[in-house]
Amino acid sequence: MQFMHLKNKVTMKMTLKNVGLVLGLTAISFSGLAQKNKVTDAALEYNKIDGLLYKQDFAGAKAVATTAKEYIDESYEWAKANPTEKKIDKIYYYKGKIYTKLVSIDIAMNAQTPENINEEEITAYFNTAITAYDEGYDLANKYKRDIETSAKETAGIMSFMANQLYEAGEYGGAGEAFEMAGKCFSAIDILDSNYYYNAGLSYRNAGDQASKEAEPHKKIADMADDLDDEMRKEKLEIVKSYLDKRDEMYKKGARAFEVLAKADYRGATGAVLAASCYAGAKDFEKAHATLYAAEKKFPGNLDILKQRVDVYLAQENDEAAMKALDDAIAADPENAVLYYSIGSIQMKLENYEEAEKALMKSLELDGKNVNTQYQLGALLYNWSGVLAVEAKNLPLGDPNVSKTEQKADQKMKDAIKYLEMYLESEPNDKYVLDNLYKAHYKQGNEEKSKEYKARLDAL
Repeated sequence: MQFMHLKNKVTMKMTLKNVGLVLGLTAISFSGLAQKNKVTDAALEYNKIDGLLYKQDFAGAKAVATTAKEYIDESYEWAKANPTEKKIDKIYYYKGKIYTKLVSIDIAMNAQTPENINEEEITAYFNTAITAYDEGYDLANKYKRDIETSAKETAGIMSFMANQLYEAGEYGGAGEAFEMAGKCFSAIDILDSNYYYNAGLSYRNAGDQASKEAEPHKKIADMADDLDDEMRKEKLEIVKSYLDKRDEMYKKGARAFEVLAKADYRGATGAVLAASCYAGAKDFEKAHATLYAAEKKFPGNLDILKQRVDVYLAQENDEAAMKALDDAIAADPENAVLYYSIGSIQMKLENYEEAEKALMKSLELDGKNVNTQYQLGALLYNWSGVLAVEAKNLPLGDPNVSKTEQKADQKMKDAIKYLEMYLESEPNDKYVLDNLYKAHYKQGNEEKSKEYKARLDAL
């Protein structure tokens, strides 16, 4: 009896174990079935949305999409916990579609009331959609093609929006939309370089725009004698807000261009563009690091050498810039832009002879470059003034007085020549018109002086 009793206990124990196993499997089975029903519910809700959007019932569409979102979120959590279950790619597919639709609804609603735009929500919805496509694509079987199609459709929507924003001059928003389009393709393992390039370009334009918008406020803030402390403080705060925006946009541009750099887009082009944006944001450490990393892959690349010059110039490190320029000119001795940079640095250092030599070489290589025409004219104009002061300060009877005065006169004549050359392309430049009116007056050419004064007054 004792033996039989033990056997019964063992049998009972095994039976309970089997029952537990069966119950566990049943629970999983019911859980999977429940989640499949949730996906179906999400899909049914999703299918109602376009009809509501067609009726422009955006609030109703948002409510239905939110319900679909709740269903699919629950299924998604289950799918993450059960990655080996069959057909879970459908969950990722619908999660991507539903969240993409939420983006579209928010954009449509914001078009009616742009002051209520919730950029954080739109970005969060989009990133969730892309994550779903990305994760689903890696494990997809039946729905792989559907995920591809949906991701590409989303990219198309973002691209359309980006182009609209760019045309409207909303460069920051255009950058965001282009970058989102690029991420759609990245989610399905495709690098669309055009989207990331356009994103970087848009962000860079936004940075340039913010920098320009800061300038007039900075000029007012710098008028120390004409401003009270309160107004100066207010202007400086405005300047800071614009410069913060500038740095933000340039850094986003660098981020987009770095995607291209990692793929060796057009050789070193992606890295050079990224470094340019970092320099614009005054993040010189990252700018140099980006260029050094690129140079390891592309030693002696001229674009890298030239960009290093620009970074040093932005840092106002003239000595390092000159050394980098020497390296760049050794690699490309017929590059007009490099000689222009040398001339500008020498001009800043008041090395007039060296500046003139470099700018003349630049103009020789590219005679139609208006920047060089202006810079050379400005150099000679200023140099003439310096020489005139030198002549006045020489002792009476010094034989160098006449020589210095003649040199000053010749430099002014040369300045007039290049500034007038510049005006052929930029006829309404008030600053140059004013200087030419004064220059001709000093030269005793009253007729020309009156001509430029009249042109100036007419603007």
